[in-house]
Amino acid sequence: MKNIKSNVLYILSLLAISYIVFSSNSAGITGRSVTGCGGNGCHQASGNTTMNLTGIPISGYKNDSTYTMTLTISNAQKLKAGFDLTVNRGSITASAGTNLSGPKELSHSVPATITAGTATWTFDWKAPSTGDSSVLFFVAANAVDNNTHPSNDEFDTNNFLFESASTPVHDITTTTIQVYPNPASQQLTITDQTALDNSSIQVYSSIGIQQSIEIHATATNRSTLDIRRLANGPYFIRLEKNKRFYYHPFVKLQI
Repeated sequence: MKNIKSNVLYILSLLAISYIVFSSNSAGITGRSVTGCGGNGCHQASGNTTMNLTGIPISGYKNDSTYTMTLTISNAQKLKAGFDLTVNRGSITASAGTNLSGPKELSHSVPATITAGTATWTFDWKAPSTGDSSVLFFVAANAVDNNTHPSNDEFDTNNFLFESASTPVHDITTTTIQVYPNPASQQLTITDQTALDNSSIQVYSSIGIQQSIEIHATATNRSTLDIRRLANGPYFIRLEKNKRFYYHPFVKLQI
């Protein structure tokens, strides 16, 4: 009898733990905007889940202004979606269906229904009162079957960068910096008359989503970008050098 009681208590404990884990995740999880939620019986990473964040104009944000942001999560194969989002500057105001964890982190309070392949949330972001540094939003998005079993759910992470309206932005072609070839299928080369080794080089899609690519410095004034894994289409390079920002569009073609 004692063993039976022990087994029953053990099973009840497992059920209680499982309920807490699943219910807490369905009500939002924090601290995962950069790493996502994967491994240890959690969700699996998948490129099937994509996201987009809009609301700040292309011309950039203005200090002390408030912008209504729209986060869209897409996955045509799943029923529900959730997210964890953080921002490095400014502050966030929660909206319906979201939880705020401090002024810079937002997550879903209940999973949103995916309709026609997408789920959306809106929230307000207030720009900082001073400074003109870039603003980065980090997002972990998860699309789920809604069956309380995480093994077949699919998450992904990304970040979205927005400049200040007062940030001086330049076209690379107006400088000594050169980018070639364009269009390209496998590799881009960036050169300048002066050193590039202290520069920051990033690639973004046409809608402002940072892409994960390999960048190799082949000389102090030359770097190569491996773009083989990019999908076909338009992108742009964002290069920061000596506190100045340079942008240059390019097109990825099929290999």
